[in-house]
Amino acid sequence: MHCVVLTECYLTEMKRINEFCRINNIIFIMADIYGVFSRCFVDCGYNPFTVYDKDGEQLKEVFINHISPEGIVTVAGDERHPFQDGDIVSFRELVGLENLNKCERIIKDLNIHQFSIGDISSLGGEYQRGGIAREVKQQIKLNFKSLNEQIHNPRILTIDGSDYWTKDITGEIPDLVYIHVIMLAISEFKQTYQRLPEPRQMNQENDETNLLKLTQQHLNELKSKDHSINENRFRHLLKCLIYSAKGSFAPLCSAMGGFVGQQVLTSITGKFTPIQQWLYLDAYELIKEISFEDEYNKIKSIPPDRYQSLRLCIGEELVQCLARQRLFMVGCGAIGCELLKLFALLGVGRNGEITITDHDHIEKSNLNRQFLFHKQHLNQPKSTVAAQSALDMNNELKIESYTLKVGVGSNDLCSDVFISRQAIIVNALDNIEARRYMDSRCVTNKKPLIESGTMGPKGHTFVVVPYKSETYSNQNDPIDKDVPYCNVKSFPANIEHCTIWAREKFESTFYMKPSLYNSV
Repeated sequence: MHCVVLTECYLTEMKRINEFCRINNIIFIMADIYGVFSRCFVDCGYNPFTVYDKDGEQLKEVFINHISPEGIVTVAGDERHPFQDGDIVSFRELVGLENLNKCERIIKDLNIHQFSIGDISSLGGEYQRGGIAREVKQQIKLNFKSLNEQIHNPRILTIDGSDYWTKDITGEIPDLVYIHVIMLAISEFKQTYQRLPEPRQMNQENDETNLLKLTQQHLNELKSKDHSINENRFRHLLKCLIYSAKGSFAPLCSAMGGFVGQQVLTSITGKFTPIQQWLYLDAYELIKEISFEDEYNKIKSIPPDRYQSLRLCIGEELVQCLARQRLFMVGCGAIGCELLKLFALLGVGRNGEITITDHDHIEKSNLNRQFLFHKQHLNQPKSTVAAQSALDMNNELKIESYTLKVGVGSNDLCSDVFISRQAIIVNALDNIEARRYMDSRCVTNKKPLIESGTMGPKGHTFVVVPYKSETYSNQNDPIDKDVPYCNVKSFPANIEHCTIWAREKFESTFYMKPSLYNSV
């Protein structure tokens, strides 16, 4: 056994299994979701964990325009260099600085076109021309602590993913630490009372008082004299967790489930970097303005149905708001399938309408990630099959599917009349031209846009709110040199697509097939 994943366990059971895993060098991952709050804990064992490839990216390299005697490297043309502080690069094909060829140097980022490799005057020579700087990946050793140690001395990934919070950081305690201790207390409460805490309206016992005592015990163990507590914020988060703990919020379940799956692959293969060691994801902003007492009085009068667990999370008013929406989604690939699944589970558009379009047809290569499609659907329109699969999940949906391609000339579908009737537009596209076209339609009709995309293990989201944020077309991200495989296979439009296609054919014919033959 290489990895153990725990969910919905008591705290004492988590500690016991974690100690067993550490003794036997088994990776331990724990995850829980209570309403709109979730957590994940990763422990890769007692021994240092080796990361062989910290980011999974191909080795980066740049052409060099100049290297000064002080070691300031300027890249050629207008190209941005891809390196960060602490990266290691090696050089080749330098003329005039031959002694630097095949040398490895640690860099310091100066700006988008320059980086420093330290003083090189002792190497002799002077830069004349040429040269390539190429990234050198180093193995990383990470140390992990046990769950028992991390409970009151946690290392928690910050909400933007840029850093970690530890007890050494003084000042006001952030929300994620309050959530940490409250979720610990809920695990203990669940073990003691064999149930989750409930609001006063649902239970005669004062669960809030009992949970507060458990939470304060953990908070007192964790905080120091250099920490300050926002009591109002702490109490409100406690109430949010009590009121939503029994609910289930599908988007959060999907996000945390995907993250845990990625952590399993990361920790087993040593590719990418696992978290150290806590992660908290929540949708607190959805419920922070809700009057919980009023919502629970409404819930008590509503017969339980398939939306009951959602109602416990976000309240009846938001459930009905989702049902009223009119939504237009463009693209039914991997992201489109995931979004449609969530729309079905949330009951989006039951009293409004969901409209989807995708001109593509289902291919065999789609089946491993576009889970609404199966073998019997091959060569059928993606949008038609996706709509039917969503209806199979929730037959209350009102959904209309088209097989039209969006872009200049597609005004029959994306007319001002049609777009103006929608509450929101959702992009699940795989090309920039279509994204910019849909962005222009949203700008013209003053409609919000949710934009998203993936490339292998990477992904992005971009939310456009009329009058409050820049549009998709206004932002200029660096051009990504990677090319989606579907473009290479089905829609080769640039010389790079043809080159990549030819290279893959060459590798298949002269390397992969001979290797397979020799191994037989």
